[in-house]
Order: sequence, then C-alpha cells, then structure tokens
Amino acid sequence: DMYTQPDATQATRDSVVVVFQAFHRYAGVAIGEHLGYIFTSTWTILLCITIIATDLVNPLFGWLGIVPAIGVLMGVFEETGFKAAGAINAISYILWSVWLIAFGIALLLL
Repeated sequence: DMYTQPDATQATRDSVVVVFQAFHRYAGVAIGEHLGYIFTSTWTILLCITIIATDLVNPLFGWLGIVPAIGVLMGVFEETGFKAAGAINAISYILWSVWLIAFGIALLLL
C-alpha cells in the first residue's frame, strides 16, 4: 500500500521493496519452502517405512515412494547454489503426486 501511494518518494518505494524482499526470503523461502520440503519428505519416508513393514499393500509402493521423497528433500539445497536441486525437486514433486494417486487407488482396491 505504501509503495502505490501517489505521494511516495523513490526512497520510500525502495525501502518497501527491501523490506518485502527480506520478509519474503525469510518467511517464504527460508521457513515456508524449507519446512515444506523437510516435512513432506519426512512424512513420505515414514509412510513408506510403514507400508514396507505392515504389508498392507504391495511393499513395492513403499520402496517406490522413497525415491521422490528424497528428491523433494533436495529442494532444501536449492538456495545453497546446488543448481540441479530445483529441477530434481520439481520432477520429484510430480513423481510424488503420481505415487500418491497410485497408492490411493491401491488402498481403495483393498
């Protein structure tokens, strides 16, 4: 709102941009994305271990789910300069979604 005020000076606009970018990097990237990657990956790996151990469905679902879970975790390393992390993370989220759909269908067919 301060940025779009008609009487805002260039210094005010620059300050608003700096504050927004800092908060976005902290809350959006450092906390939001990283915790999202970590918790999604951890939940998936724990679910896969449970699938393998319980034999509720084919244990292959558990082993196959670990692959995209590790790929999702690679997203944490994107900000460190690991260039391939973004692509690995994006592909892994697609594979993770397909895995979730397949696992859901397998559960419905029990």
